[in-house]
Amino acid sequence: MSTNAAVLDRAGTRDDVLQGYFDLIVKHAPVPVHVVDANFKITRVNRRWLDKLGYERSEVLGRPSTDFLSGESRERALRDVLPLFRRAGSSRSVGLNFETKVGRVVPILIDAQVCGIDARLCYAFAVLRDPDDPVQYEGASATFEALHGIHVIRFEARRGAVASASSTDAIDDEGAGPVVEKLGATQSRGRVPPDLTKREHEVLKSLASGARNREIAERLSLTTRTVRFHNESLFRKLDVQTRTQAVRIAIQQGLLKE
Repeated sequence: MSTNAAVLDRAGTRDDVLQGYFDLIVKHAPVPVHVVDANFKITRVNRRWLDKLGYERSEVLGRPSTDFLSGESRERALRDVLPLFRRAGSSRSVGLNFETKVGRVVPILIDAQVCGIDARLCYAFAVLRDPDDPVQYEGASATFEALHGIHVIRFEARRGAVASASSTDAIDDEGAGPVVEKLGATQSRGRVPPDLTKREHEVLKSLASGARNREIAERLSLTTRTVRFHNESLFRKLDVQTRTQAVRIAIQQGLLKE
């Protein structure tokens, strides 16, 4: 295998690892999440999404996400929301009415982001939340940032791999450079992975899923005070100040592996 091919092969392996992290976060997110392809057909959906709208997974996969909107919202999405999303690559707090399997209309706020450079990941993900539930906002924001962070890390990794293979090659992803800089995706470069305890690993994985301290405590049979203690220890070992920073560092250093 040539040097160029070997470098790009390693990039592909890294993509597979990031794909695993992406799927893990989608699965355990504390809010409904769906993933769509370039035609806005649903390719992944988590249990909270299914429970919210009353569907089975087999009834959802492969269908356009607009199928699950009420009539007026579906028209607005096709006419305005999706074309704008294609141009901008992201949208935040878009209000649409979804319709459950039994016909009940449910108002939802959607945060969505294009996250695929090619077919190895996906085209876009959408995080859903109840507009009348301020507590849910925290979990939705953490989930969105974690999934977006994987896209940024992946872009940077592939850009670096291509640059190593050929100094004249470049990845065409307009606007991704400023996003990488803004999110600080390289902040862990050169760091030695910290020595975490088994419990700290469990708490870190829960943080990555967007779970709040109370939910982590229930999941791990701990008190919220103990969870806060583990959070403080994690932040200190990872040299970060926020949950979002902790998740990015964890992804970059391979700390979220099963």
